[in-house]
Amino acid sequence: MKETSAPLPIVLLVDDDQISRIALSRAVKMLDIENQIATARDGLEALDYLAAQAAGNAGTLPPVVVLLDVNMPRMNGVEFCNAVTANTMFDGLVIYAFGARELAANVKRALDPRVAGYVGKDKPLDALATAVGHAPRATPYRLMQM
Repeated sequence: MKETSAPLPIVLLVDDDQISRIALSRAVKMLDIENQIATARDGLEALDYLAAQAAGNAGTLPPVVVLLDVNMPRMNGVEFCNAVTANTMFDGLVIYAFGARELAANVKRALDPRVAGYVGKDKPLDALATAVGHAPRATPYRLMQM
């Protein structure tokens, strides 16, 4: 019997700053991560993207790993996490929050328990490698759903 492997999760980069989105996209490529990359400018755009992914997959959200900026206009990271928690369709999301080097304790409490980890925004390659538990290497990585 032939085994079928689960699809690789989509990596959704959510950040209002275009430079940060570009830097994180480059970090993903430098780590040779094979996952599909998608971007959103804020929490609202991310929710729209996720809903569209679920609609295109018979109402079930495919595996997604979200790299989420905490400080954004329109809908910030805390508001995004609250919206995700309120909708069972998003139960399988894996979220890594990022922002200033040290996120305030009250922000971390507001994000928990939806967030798998916190990473600094000042060094995107190091932050992403830390978030996924890897360092650059010769063979490709595949971010897996937790």
